[in-house]
Amino acid sequence: MENGGGSEKISKEKQVYEWQREDMSPAKLHAILDSRREQLLSIIPTKENKEQEPLVQEWLALLVERDNLVQQEFMKENQKMLDRHIKELKRTLVNIGHLSHYNTRTNLKYNLASLYHEVVQYCSDRNIEDSTEEQKVVVAHLPTAPPPPPPGPPPPVVAPPPPPPLPNTPLIKTRRVSFYEKSKRTPTRSRKSTETTPKSSKITTRSSKPNTPLCALNPELKSNIMLGRGKLRSTPGVRSPGGTPVCKKPRRSTSNHSDLMVLALQRKFQNVRRPSSSPTITSPTSAPLPSNTSDLESSFTISID
Repeated sequence: MENGGGSEKISKEKQVYEWQREDMSPAKLHAILDSRREQLLSIIPTKENKEQEPLVQEWLALLVERDNLVQQEFMKENQKMLDRHIKELKRTLVNIGHLSHYNTRTNLKYNLASLYHEVVQYCSDRNIEDSTEEQKVVVAHLPTAPPPPPPGPPPPVVAPPPPPPLPNTPLIKTRRVSFYEKSKRTPTRSRKSTETTPKSSKITTRSSKPNTPLCALNPELKSNIMLGRGKLRSTPGVRSPGGTPVCKKPRRSTSNHSDLMVLALQRKFQNVRRPSSSPTITSPTSAPLPSNTSDLESSFTISID
């Protein structure tokens, strides 16, 4: 029974874990707590109920330690901000003390003086002192002697008297005569005389230069030119009798009666040629005409396929 009671006392005693060390920095302890928390989250579901009890107790102790660490960090950060604002308040009170208080109430002066003593006491207790750079800034912000009042406005400038009024002189109406009306008034002879009179300044133009005298061309050169023109005309190529290029003839339509008649006549007389003026060249048209007129009429019959 005594052994059982002793074991219960040992189990009820506070257990010390590995992450409960005093020689660790807050940042390192925070990292160890986070890693151990992840391990416990993965280990606890795999254990049985009896084995889970110590792990759950460690989990609860870890949460308490983590909350204490976060609260300590918050208090430290809060204290830093408070010290910084107290230092700024002390600097502001020092600047106010260097000013002159003419229209300030007595109660406000007393309260500012007492507040300044309290702030100085707080800074001495917390060892809050201004650095040399901050002291230079405070001295730079101290007010200097008031500037002299600005000079008064200059005396008003007297405006000059207005100019005297102009005399009322009658306006003379001038009539503009166009060049066309002037030319109408002047006679033609005088105009010609003015146009033909030479100007004082001499202007050299192309007409003032001597013209090149014309001479007759060499007959041999003229014949060569004409021969060259003839050769140019006789260049090989498909051309119409007028010299223009041959255009494609319009296509005949079999639905038109006039086109059908033209096609029939072309087929009928496609071998007929005109008589040649040369006696040496013979043509089918040189044959004598038939004596019988019926044969001639039968030869002109139109066959439409």
